[in-house]
Amino acid sequence: MNKNMLVIGGVVLLVLIAGAVWYSQSKTSVKQENTQVTTEPVTPQESPATDSAQSVNVKAFNLQNKALSFDVKEIKVKKGDTVKVTFKVTQGTHDFVVEEFSTRTELLKVGQEETVEFIADKTGSFEYYCSVPGHREAGMKGTLIVE
Repeated sequence: MNKNMLVIGGVVLLVLIAGAVWYSQSKTSVKQENTQVTTEPVTPQESPATDSAQSVNVKAFNLQNKALSFDVKEIKVKKGDTVKVTFKVTQGTHDFVVEEFSTRTELLKVGQEETVEFIADKTGSFEYYCSVPGHREAGMKGTLIVE
């Protein structure tokens, strides 16, 4: 009988230890879930992120082509901003390129659009343009100003 009591006591002890470990781990995972920070997409044309301790400024722009030009000729942002450009083609075949930030869309046809995103990590004026032969020279370009 003493042997049975010893075995039952050992099983109870193991169950208590396993329960304590499980409870400790579930409490830790709840803490981690509560401290995670998520970033939601910015929908306004140009809007800075909220005033959080680790805020990221996202500047969003929607561009379209008008024949051989962009409908937005100048984009202004601040150094460190995340720049998000959605380019939609309304006629012809075009793309959107900013060489200095290694950013470009695919070659898009009528009705197609693409969004590119980059960090404006240097100041100055940079040309964005369509790389289809002859389009840049015809005026399909604009200026990105990073202050």
